[in-house]
Amino acid sequence: MDSYYFNINEEIVQDNDRTITMTWDENGTAVDVSSWEVYFKAKASWTSDTIVVLPAAVTTLDSGTGTVDTFVIELTGTHTNVDPGFYDCEITIDRGGNVDTVAMGSITITARIVEV
Repeated sequence: MDSYYFNINEEIVQDNDRTITMTWDENGTAVDVSSWEVYFKAKASWTSDTIVVLPAAVTTLDSGTGTVDTFVIELTGTHTNVDPGFYDCEITIDRGGNVDTVAMGSITITARIVEV
């Protein structure tokens, strides 16, 4: 497995939820991700604000292939309740001690304008 597969470019309104879903296959064959630990982290360079989703908050599922080939990272309003701005982010997986960064990019948190 190469170290880098995907580019992330997301825009999220502050305090909103967002789901990041990744389905895995290799040459058309579903890859079993059920034993992977998936880590998500986003960090702003100008502040100490960090968004972290621990493996316990990442779910895995079968996309319909008969194999658990998908992981879902749930960013909740708690995660996105950070200063508006540009955050560098990455998704890293640990497959039994073999650690790879599989996605890198950015998340832009935009300010909520209307208070409800």
